[in-house]
Amino acid sequence: MKSKLALLSLYSLVLMACGDDATDVDNTEKTEIQEVTQETEQENITFTSGVSGETIPGNEQNYVDITGTAEGFESVYVIYDGAVIDELSVDADGNWEYYSNGGDRSAQLDFTTDDSISFGDTNINVNDLNYVYTMFYEPNPDANIEEVEDDSQTSTDSTSGSSSELGQRSNPVPYEEILYMHGTFTDYDANYAEFEADLEMNIVDTIRGEEAWNIIINENQFNDPAPEGKEYIINRVKLKLLNATSEDLKTSFMSNEFDYISESGASYSSVSVVLPDELDVELYNNGEAEGNIVGLVDVGDKPLVRFNQMFFLKSE
Repeated sequence: MKSKLALLSLYSLVLMACGDDATDVDNTEKTEIQEVTQETEQENITFTSGVSGETIPGNEQNYVDITGTAEGFESVYVIYDGAVIDELSVDADGNWEYYSNGGDRSAQLDFTTDDSISFGDTNINVNDLNYVYTMFYEPNPDANIEEVEDDSQTSTDSTSGSSSELGQRSNPVPYEEILYMHGTFTDYDANYAEFEADLEMNIVDTIRGEEAWNIIINENQFNDPAPEGKEYIINRVKLKLLNATSEDLKTSFMSNEFDYISESGASYSSVSVVLPDELDVELYNNGEAEGNIVGLVDVGDKPLVRFNQMFFLKSE
């Protein structure tokens, strides 16, 4: 009996040893898989110029000017404050670039290849996305921002359009005055082709309170009334695209690129209502259009209209 017990014990030890080896192999395979996955995630987006660690320093004009790679993907999305502010095209070699006015304030920018989002989306929680790379823009304290006069405008418009501060929250564009911008625009229907152009934008009308509600309820009877202490505000936005480097490419503007910031500095949540003549336009060179945007704000508040998470205009 003792010999049988000894034999059984030896057999058990062999099985246990084999089990340990199998577990070690399994754990090794899991570790290798995890390492490969982590390596894939790390190499998903690579920054090749214009960054220092996790910092994006502003250039001489306080612009974000960076390049990178994202092989195997068509687009890199840029997220600021929960909104997708740009969609960068990735070329056949896996290269992309991002050039944008960074302004004079620090900001967090998130980059991702997760195509579950689209340009113009808001209320994005980056924790719900795959492959997110968080970077931090820091303005250049020695930036040399020159004022450039535009002879095609009146002297007043030139002063307004060339001011490096105009359009920021501390110095919003006055009601009905024009904000002048220059930038890179994308035609998503032309294989994400990009072109340079000037953009003029201004708020041309404001309707709020009971009058705004009458417009909204007449457009759709299922629109919800404003809760107590809140009221609807409707702003009409005018846009004009000028001096485009292509006559064949277009760009689009939609109401979800605008939101409202309270006088106290808090952003208002977006509101979903059926709105007459809601802003949804495509512009070619010299194209001009208008459309409505809407917000749900505190009664009596005088909010700012924010465009593309960067530019601020007075709503009235």
